[in-house]
Amino acid sequence: MVRLKNEQIILLVLIVLVLVVGSGLLIWQKLNNQTIIAELSKPVEINMDDEIKQEEEINHTQQREEKEKKIIVHVAGEVNNPGVYELPGEARVFDAIKAAGGETVLADLDSLNLAAFIYDGERVYIPSRDETFPGSEKDIQGGFGEGSGRVSFSSSSGKININQATAEELQKISGIGPSKAKSIIDYRNKIGRFTDLEQLLEVSGIGEKTLEKIKDEITLR
Repeated sequence: MVRLKNEQIILLVLIVLVLVVGSGLLIWQKLNNQTIIAELSKPVEINMDDEIKQEEEINHTQQREEKEKKIIVHVAGEVNNPGVYELPGEARVFDAIKAAGGETVLADLDSLNLAAFIYDGERVYIPSRDETFPGSEKDIQGGFGEGSGRVSFSSSSGKININQATAEELQKISGIGPSKAKSIIDYRNKIGRFTDLEQLLEVSGIGEKTLEKIKDEITLR
């Protein structure tokens, strides 16, 4: 029987250890690679509910800020308490009349668009029935006619306020007929108000050439 020397025994033990450790490392690496591949192969889950909730929160915040915003307007004419009033940012003509104590018995409310939005710094004039007669239009302040017996949304410079003009008034703009006037009003009702003249390009029937032609005839205030 062959007897191994101590050195040979030690060498043999080392070889066995190397084989065992090497095999263990190979097995561990293989398992680890399989785990990584499995993780990468998992479908990415996108939580659409969270995105929708975030958009809703942003919209609610914007709406709340708009409601909390205040404007200062001058209410004059046939109201019980003419003066300067602070109103909510989304105020309309009827809100201004209410803030000024309501209309007098002489007020001609039928000549007004009571649902029209009003904006910071405007003058809301409530005409009397006696003021209604042909050819009596005066300069406009804050977008409301003072002597015409009706609301007129031309500015004192003669420009048409596209945020408040009626279909008839919009047709006074070069190249704007009944169809385009209706499209402007429909789009205005959809967005609330124009904040940039370039938004007119989003109105059906109005292109860059039309906008270039009419931009000197219109105003946002």
